[in-house]
Amino acid sequence: MPMIKNLVFDFGKVLVNHDLHAVLERYFKGDKETEECFCTILASPAFTQACDLGLVPFGELIRKAQFEHPQFAGAFRFFYENYLDEVTGRNRRNAGSVGLLQIERFQTLRTEQLE
Repeated sequence: MPMIKNLVFDFGKVLVNHDLHAVLERYFKGDKETEECFCTILASPAFTQACDLGLVPFGELIRKAQFEHPQFAGAFRFFYENYLDEVTGRNRRNAGSVGLLQIERFQTLRTEQLE
């Protein structure tokens, strides 16, 4: 029988709930128009696929996005430094799947730093 080498979980809105806008409100402070422009970049297929594939370290993706969108360089830095804050708790629909999952442990996922 083959041994399982990798196990991949889809966390966002599957195992856990998250609220990106609650985090970004702290940066944009009510400027909804600019926040929505920034979210359009974050939600773009190019950015989300790059994040999901995990082939490039997250910090490198952020630096590339800062270079490509210099008007949002500060917002990308804030997002990088605070993105784990968007995790708001377990997804109740899949509560049985995450009985042992502790949200606090996500803080250990951050292993790289922006220079």
